[in-house]
Amino acid sequence: NGPIDQPLLLVEAIRDPAKTDDDVIAGIRIDGAADSPSINQFSEPAMDQQGVLSYLLTGSGPNSGTQDPNYAALLVGFGLSNTKTLTGQVGSALGIDDFSLSTNEDLLSVRGQINERLSVEYNVDVGLSNNDANSTLRRRQLPPDLAVKYQLLPSLYLEAIQTTLEDQSEFALDLYYEFFLGDNRTRRDSDEDDSEVEESNESAEQDLKDNVSTPSTSNNN
Repeated sequence: NGPIDQPLLLVEAIRDPAKTDDDVIAGIRIDGAADSPSINQFSEPAMDQQGVLSYLLTGSGPNSGTQDPNYAALLVGFGLSNTKTLTGQVGSALGIDDFSLSTNEDLLSVRGQINERLSVEYNVDVGLSNNDANSTLRRRQLPPDLAVKYQLLPSLYLEAIQTTLEDQSEFALDLYYEFFLGDNRTRRDSDEDDSEVEESNESAEQDLKDNVSTPSTSNNN
């Protein structure tokens, strides 16, 4: 409904009642203009948003005895991931370039470029993953709580990182230098030069053939 260039949305989706406990109907409703829709959760009987999300995601209530993830954090992430226009406006208001908000089952991430040399990344653990955070591999994969990266020189970067594991904060300061291997660059440039020489030679040979006339022979009877 609405103008062709600005249609109005009205969409409802519910979880399969056959896979939902307690005869609860839980769903998501999307309505409003296409460029700025409103996304809301609903249920029958009515309940708070954490309860609705619990039935939507697991088919059971929040007090069903199953693992209770942080549904409030998921709700925040769900809303932020659908507001690209808003995040752009927030970034502009704060004077932050490339300001972005993103979520997955583990993290809510905020990133931004303060200026051409300084960038900041902030991550919040929303506790939705079943992965073991105590394993060595898991710790290596975890992004930092806070990372501040500063460009000292065109190829030299300083990065400060803070990570929290088991209620203990760890701090690291890293220095990065970006460079290219000279041999690889020389070899690539040499290959390009050889290709250009071959093309030039072929062109010269063709010009020579075009300009040289073949002598004609005549038979005198």
